[in-house]
Amino acid sequence: MKRPLAYIAASLVAGQSVVSGAFADCASPSDRAALRTAAMQQEMMVAALTCERINEYNRFVLNHQPELIGSDRALEAYFQRDDKARGTATYNKYKTELANAASLHSSQDPHGFCATADRAFAVALQPMSLAEIVMNVEIATDRSIESCPVLADNNPMPGVSSPSSARPSRAMPDPARPSP
Repeated sequence: MKRPLAYIAASLVAGQSVVSGAFADCASPSDRAALRTAAMQQEMMVAALTCERINEYNRFVLNHQPELIGSDRALEAYFQRDDKARGTATYNKYKTELANAASLHSSQDPHGFCATADRAFAVALQPMSLAEIVMNVEIATDRSIESCPVLADNNPMPGVSSPSSARPSRAMPDPARPSP
């Protein structure tokens, strides 16, 4: 089954920023909130390790644990909606890609990544709801949430925005394949 979804991780790596009005048809506002929350949390998790902000990250998670669990369940449901058999695997792959993209970003620009993380933690540790935090934190991968991505063959990678022609494409070369 093919289903459009946000391709945050791959577009961050590729540096893409495409805004499309079609995104409203791809995911509901609650789906987009879950996608954005996952992106923020994965970036903060990487920042906790890379920028030595483990105490800040742990406080954030403990303060918002019920909301984070609810958002994560909504995200998994989003992936399972059209493909119950592979939805959980795709959800896991998606979150891994988010973390990998954040890690890559942190290695390419450690100072800038940690400066952004410091601002994110300053907001995240304020007494406000998770939804308010997500709306007020700069998320490096947020650019891709604005465009309509695709999911095909259990591969949450960027592709065309039309659900009828959904096919995955590669944002980066596959290291397992030899170059031509």
